[in-house]
Amino acid sequence: MGEAITALLWDLEDFPIPINGRCLCSFVENIKSALRDAGYLNDSVTIYVYSDTKNESPPAFWHEFIHAGILVRHVGDKHSRVMSMIEDIVLFGRVNRDDYGSRIGTPKHLIVVSKSIPEDPLLVRALEAMKERGYNILLAQHDDHDDYDKALPIASDVWLWETLFDGGEPLGPYVTDTDSEEES
Repeated sequence: MGEAITALLWDLEDFPIPINGRCLCSFVENIKSALRDAGYLNDSVTIYVYSDTKNESPPAFWHEFIHAGILVRHVGDKHSRVMSMIEDIVLFGRVNRDDYGSRIGTPKHLIVVSKSIPEDPLLVRALEAMKERGYNILLAQHDDHDDYDKALPIASDVWLWETLFDGGEPLGPYVTDTDSEEES
């Protein structure tokens, strides 16, 4: 696998920047490292962060995102953030279609960092459609994830959020607690 096309869509309200000395300055490199280590070779990652318009963080906070090359979208409440993510997923799919000469056969990855996946059937459907078109769907979740999460079975790999943020290894393809008990 050579060059790949990757987009990361991150709901900042659901998944804030982990504390304990972590900074955005290394986040982009950590994401690339995590993708390389998991076999998703990549030198280019486009990162979108979605924030509530009521987020009152100081300008210096937002400058850190911009300095790291992260595209900031202040789009409103939870519903608005999810709809903006879906729009960006569709646009990413259209721009990176295989019928665009040099993109034929290029691996494509879509990383979604949002708690809305199990709650929003439109988001789940958008991810399923991308999977059907050959995209690797990669997800991040909190430690308190739910086995009944509708989108996780379509994921090629799943990371815990702090592990992904730090450039660590994925948990692997999604396996429910019930599946692991059956293997024992």
